[in-house]
Amino acid sequence: MILLVDDDKSILNINSQLLKHKGFKVSAHLCAKQALTAFSQQPKTFKAIITDQNMPNMTGLDLIASAEKIKPDIKTILYTGMPPKSEPEHITILLKPARIEQIISLLNRL
Repeated sequence: MILLVDDDKSILNINSQLLKHKGFKVSAHLCAKQALTAFSQQPKTFKAIITDQNMPNMTGLDLIASAEKIKPDIKTILYTGMPPKSEPEHITILLKPARIEQIISLLNRL
Protein backbone atom coordinates (compact mmCIF):
# COMPACT_ATOMS: atom_id res chain seq x y z
CA MET A 1 0.00 0.00 0.00
CA ILE A 2 1.31 3.41 -1.03
CA LEU A 3 0.26 6.60 0.78
CA LEU A 4 0.04 9.17 -2.03
CA VAL A 5 -0.37 12.83 -1.10
CA ASP A 6 -0.68 15.88 -3.35
CA ASP A 7 -2.84 18.97 -3.04
CA ASP A 8 -3.18 19.15 -6.83
CA LYS A 9 -6.22 17.00 -7.57
CA SER A 10 -5.28 16.27 -11.19
CA ILE A 11 -1.75 15.12 -10.28
CA LEU A 12 -3.12 13.03 -7.42
CA ASN A 13 -5.75 11.35 -9.60
CA ILE A 14 -3.40 10.64 -12.50
CA ASN A 15 -0.63 9.19 -10.33
CA SER A 16 -3.09 7.20 -8.25
CA GLN A 17 -4.69 5.64 -11.33
CA LEU A 18 -1.32 4.90 -12.96
CA LEU A 19 0.04 3.25 -9.80
CA LYS A 20 -3.14 1.18 -9.45
CA HIS A 21 -2.88 0.17 -13.09
CA LYS A 22 0.67 -1.04 -12.38
CA GLY A 23 -0.58 -3.24 -9.53
CA PHE A 24 -0.01 -1.04 -6.48
CA LYS A 25 -2.62 -0.43 -3.81
CA VAL A 26 -2.96 3.30 -3.20
CA SER A 27 -4.42 5.44 -0.46
CA ALA A 28 -4.65 8.89 -2.11
CA HIS A 29 -5.12 12.14 -0.19
CA LEU A 30 -5.37 15.83 -1.10
CA CYS A 31 -4.61 16.89 2.48
CA ALA A 32 -1.42 15.93 4.35
CA LYS A 33 -3.15 16.02 7.74
CA GLN A 34 -5.83 13.59 6.54
CA ALA A 35 -3.12 11.40 5.04
CA LEU A 36 -1.29 11.35 8.37
CA THR A 37 -4.50 10.34 10.13
CA ALA A 38 -4.99 7.45 7.69
CA PHE A 39 -1.35 6.43 8.12
CA SER A 40 -1.51 6.57 11.92
CA GLN A 41 -4.60 4.34 12.01
CA GLN A 42 -2.88 1.48 10.14
CA PRO A 43 0.86 2.17 9.81
CA LYS A 44 1.79 -1.47 9.19
CA THR A 45 -0.33 -1.44 6.03
CA PHE A 46 1.86 1.15 4.30
CA LYS A 47 5.12 0.28 2.55
CA ALA A 48 5.92 3.78 1.25
CA ILE A 49 4.85 7.42 1.16
CA ILE A 50 4.94 9.57 -1.95
CA THR A 51 4.20 13.17 -1.06
CA ASP A 52 4.31 16.60 -2.59
CA GLN A 53 6.43 19.10 -0.64
CA ASN A 54 4.50 22.38 -0.79
CA MET A 55 0.98 21.94 0.51
CA PRO A 56 -1.28 24.03 2.74
CA ASN A 57 -1.33 23.30 6.50
CA MET A 58 1.46 20.68 6.45
CA THR A 59 4.47 20.27 4.15
CA GLY A 60 5.60 16.97 2.74
CA LEU A 61 8.71 17.06 4.93
CA ASP A 62 6.53 17.59 8.01
CA LEU A 63 4.29 14.70 6.95
CA ILE A 64 7.33 12.44 6.52
CA ALA A 65 8.76 13.48 9.91
CA SER A 66 5.44 12.74 11.62
CA ALA A 67 5.03 9.40 9.84
CA GLU A 68 8.57 8.37 10.81
CA LYS A 69 7.71 8.92 14.47
CA ILE A 70 4.99 6.30 14.03
CA LYS A 71 6.90 3.94 11.72
CA PRO A 72 10.63 4.78 11.61
CA ASP A 73 11.39 2.45 8.70
CA ILE A 74 8.74 3.84 6.32
CA LYS A 75 10.14 4.44 2.83
CA THR A 76 9.55 7.93 1.47
CA ILE A 77 9.63 9.83 -1.81
CA LEU A 78 9.33 13.61 -1.80
CA TYR A 79 7.74 14.48 -5.16
CA THR A 80 8.33 18.18 -5.69
CA GLY A 81 8.86 20.94 -8.22
CA MET A 82 11.50 22.53 -6.01
CA PRO A 83 13.93 20.41 -4.00
CA PRO A 84 14.44 21.39 -0.35
CA LYS A 85 17.50 23.51 0.42
CA SER A 86 19.00 20.67 2.41
CA GLU A 87 18.09 17.12 1.51
CA PRO A 88 17.58 14.71 4.39
CA GLU A 89 19.67 11.60 3.74
CA HIS A 90 16.85 9.09 4.20
CA ILE A 91 14.34 10.79 1.87
CA THR A 92 14.38 10.17 -1.86
CA ILE A 93 13.73 13.33 -3.89
CA LEU A 94 11.89 13.07 -7.20
CA LEU A 95 11.49 16.25 -9.21
CA LYS A 96 8.22 17.06 -10.99
CA PRO A 97 7.28 16.29 -13.64
CA ALA A 98 8.25 12.62 -13.52
CA ARG A 99 7.03 9.72 -15.59
CA ILE A 100 5.26 6.87 -13.83
CA GLU A 101 8.15 4.59 -14.78
CA GLN A 102 10.49 6.78 -12.69
CA ILE A 103 8.16 6.58 -9.70
CA ILE A 104 7.83 2.80 -9.99
CA SER A 105 11.59 2.39 -10.40
CA LEU A 106 12.15 4.34 -7.17
CA LEU A 107 9.48 2.34 -5.33
CA ASN A 108 11.11 -0.91 -6.41
CA ARG A 109 14.53 0.27 -5.17
CA LEU A 110 13.29 1.40 -1.75
